[in-house]
This record gives sequence, structure tokens and C-alpha cells, in this order.
Amino acid sequence: MKMLKKMAALLLAGVMAMALLTACGEDSTPSFGKQVEDAAIKAVNTALGENSTLTNDSTLRAQAAQMLEKVNADGKIVAKEGITGTRKPTDKKNVYEITLGIAVKNIGEVKKADDLVDAMEVTAADLAKLQDPKANGIDDVLKGYNGEIKAIGVATKTLSNGKTYMAMVVTYTVEYGTVPTQPAQ
Repeated sequence: MKMLKKMAALLLAGVMAMALLTACGEDSTPSFGKQVEDAAIKAVNTALGENSTLTNDSTLRAQAAQMLEKVNADGKIVAKEGITGTRKPTDKKNVYEITLGIAVKNIGEVKKADDLVDAMEVTAADLAKLQDPKANGIDDVLKGYNGEIKAIGVATKTLSNGKTYMAMVVTYTVEYGTVPTQPAQ
């Protein structure tokens, strides 16, 4: 459970990092959403170290985008649709591959699976924070983490209200006795 919370915190930090990217709207400048996605991937790679070469995995990005389709016009999402998780055993004893997705603003506020909670909104200020390794908190989340991140996917969606929301899906391996099928809700 502790490891799951750390991974969820990593995902949240990544989302916040993506929110900090801004765009001018010009054709030559990437969209705000694209800037957020790129910044989140870069922030995770920076936190993991110079040998990390994660990219925005198309399959995981598609899963994140599907989560964002569940965000309503008010920027809310049902908790069980904004926090997803699966696990499968690997060929090594007590090693599991976990795929965790998050699209909620504050996982700590979720009390029940059917709660309507704030989706992860990203702003220009969030993007700026994400781009600053000392401020984004991703490195702190990864300290003491005993898993290995295999792939990451980040997606953004701007609603008709002009607000941009982000979701992140991460696949990682971790060694321990039992792993919950889904995050605690």
C-alpha cells in the first residue's frame, strides 16, 4: 500500500509537471497540452537519472486519454475512473508488473470509488513547477522506491471551458509479497 501511494504521488507530480508547460498558440509552438506531456516525461527522466530514456508510450498515452474522456464539463471525474490499476505476475518470484493510471487532483481526498472528485487540472504555473527539478517533487517521490519504471504515458485534454486536464499511466515492476489489484479508494 505504501508503494502504491508513492507511485500515485509520482504520477501526481508528473501531472503537475505537465501542467506547468505553456504555449503561445502559434503554429510553430507546441500546444499547451503537448508542452505539458513533454515536460512530464522529461521530469520523470530527470528524476530517474541520466540513463533514463522513457518516451510517451503510445499505448499508455491512449489509456490516459481514455481516462480524460470521463472528465465532465465541470472538471470532475468519478474516482474509480480517475484512478486505475492492474497487476500481473512476472516470471520472477514475488515480482509484479503494475500499471497505474491517475487523473485525479488529490488521491488523498478519495473516500469511495463512486466519489465525484476534481480531475487533475494543469495550469501555466503547474507547468513551470514541473519544469523545475527542484520544485516538482518527482525526485522526492522516487527516493526509497524499490520498483523499476518500464513505461509511461501522459495525455492532456482541454475542455470547452478552456481548462486543461492531464492523466498519466505508468507501468513498473516491483518486488514484494502481495500487491493490491487496484489502489485503495
